[in-house]
Amino acid sequence: MNAYYDKNNQFISNNRIYEAYFTESKKKEPAVISALRKILSFVYTLLLQLGYARILKVCMIPLLLVGFLGVACAVESGAISFGVGLLLLGILLFAEYLLLRGKQATKKRFE
Repeated sequence: MNAYYDKNNQFISNNRIYEAYFTESKKKEPAVISALRKILSFVYTLLLQLGYARILKVCMIPLLLVGFLGVACAVESGAISFGVGLLLLGILLFAEYLLLRGKQATKKRFE
């Protein structure tokens, strides 16, 4: 008789359906993302625990102002379009707002 029929006449009922639908397959995240997650968590704990958040805040305000002027100059010279410039200026202005708002605004929101 046919050798293929003799070898494959067994009927396997599950065909790995149980493993596909009833078990969780944990996907391993890429090494770059896990390393970035570890670095960001380290920086976050460093800023909060050692009190460097205020120093970073003071350093970021002038950098954002220089970036604001740089984007405005790039729009004026035609290096970037007006729409992209407005978008970047809006993002920088929002970041400035977050850095310059007082503690009372933060406390009212969380109470």
